[in-house]
Amino acid sequence: TQAACDEGLERFAAHVMRNARITVDVRGRDNLGGPRAGAVRLGGAARTYVVMSNHQSHYDIPVLYYVLGGRMRMVAKTELFKVPVFGRAIRNAGMIEVDRGDRLRAIASLATAKKQLEAGTHIWIAPEGTRSESGDLQPFKKGGFMLALDMEAPILPITIRGTRDVLPSHGMLSRCGVEVEVSI
Repeated sequence: TQAACDEGLERFAAHVMRNARITVDVRGRDNLGGPRAGAVRLGGAARTYVVMSNHQSHYDIPVLYYVLGGRMRMVAKTELFKVPVFGRAIRNAGMIEVDRGDRLRAIASLATAKKQLEAGTHIWIAPEGTRSESGDLQPFKKGGFMLALDMEAPILPITIRGTRDVLPSHGMLSRCGVEVEVSI
């Protein structure tokens, strides 16, 4: 069920954060009208958002699920769906597959995202389309913006700092005990 999947994503994120000893400082909670301490949970939000963030590390994923909760699905490249075990898990969790090499299939995948938005599930997309190797913001792709316009859904902009210090793009070893900042 959706609720069980949401809970599983939250447990996964909490487990990763605990094991990597990542501390998170969340700023801008007041932009959602939420509490000033603790995580911001979008699961009970009155609006459904297209969440957009920069992308510097694989750790962006558990950080955002830890901060925003499990009622969110990400748009992920086709290659991730081919990874043994992981690919099946993200497909079963309802993540949205986008084929960056096939424009028509990429556009078609947004239909899945629209259905999820209509059902009250937030959609997370990294408009850069890939992890930044330098840490600098890369040019944006337009798919997430088109999705938000088509659905008349507000965009929730997020900035993540510090995950690159845990595991840089194409890095092999994680570093524990890093402080990460999330700005909403």
